[in-house]
Order: sequence, then structure tokens, then C-alpha cells
Amino acid sequence: MPFDIHVDAQGLAKTECGSYSGLLYFRTSVGGIPHSRWSDFAITVLARWATELCAYLNEDTNAATLEFMSGPFSMVCNRVDDETILASYYQEGESGRLMHEEEVTTRDVVDSVIYASDLVLQHCKLRNINIPEVGELGVSLRNLRKRAG
Repeated sequence: MPFDIHVDAQGLAKTECGSYSGLLYFRTSVGGIPHSRWSDFAITVLARWATELCAYLNEDTNAATLEFMSGPFSMVCNRVDDETILASYYQEGESGRLMHEEEVTTRDVVDSVIYASDLVLQHCKLRNINIPEVGELGVSLRNLRKRAG
């Protein structure tokens, strides 16, 4: 099973602080990470992931860390070569528990972030969600698309 990101854009719900939260997790060869019912601040998280991957593609770094906000989970992407990433999934950061590790294509990771971001932005437009984070996601996505080619 190739790497994928699951986001339930239609299920985004406004929180008490005015942000939007919904299902968001990595689909891996061993299932959902953190798990298939994980809820997080999808708009903000996807913007951060797009920014992190853009720096990775620019070769500013040999690793990218895609962190969740609602808990201590992350995926560390270490460059194997130009086309392959060693994806290491952690609870409590790199010094914490390694949950799973697998090689995935750089293209699958980048395309998954782009696709999930597109879904969220389309849904925000349909529901007229105009919080600053939506604009940040739009900018991050444009930059990632430009860099990914």
C-alpha cells in the first residue's frame, strides 16, 4: 500500500477557539498513524507540512518533520535518495517511541499533502471559512506545487 494522507474535509468542525478540527492521519502499510480516528487542526497542520516539504525539496535540509498539533506524533522524512524517503513515525518525537518505519516515495508524500490540502481548501471555500490559517495553507500549497513541479 502506498503512503497516503487521510483528511475528512467535510467533517471539519469549528472549535471553541475558532480553529477547525477534523480527521487527519497518515495511511501506511500498517494502517492509520497515529490512528484512523485521529482528529487534529487540519488547516494549520497541512500548511506546516507543505512548508516543511518545500524546504526539504529545496534541499535546505536532508530531513523533514511532519508533526501533528493535537498530540506528540510525527513523521520524520529522511532522504534516502532523490526519489525515496525513509518515513519514521514517532510518538513523543525522535527521542520517543518509534511506532513504524518504511520507505516511501518522495512523490507519494508530496502528492498526498497537495491532495489533502486541495480538499481542505475547496471545502473551506464552499463553507466560506475565511480564517487566517486558510490563507496560510493557500500560500504554503502554492509554494509546494511550484517547487514540486
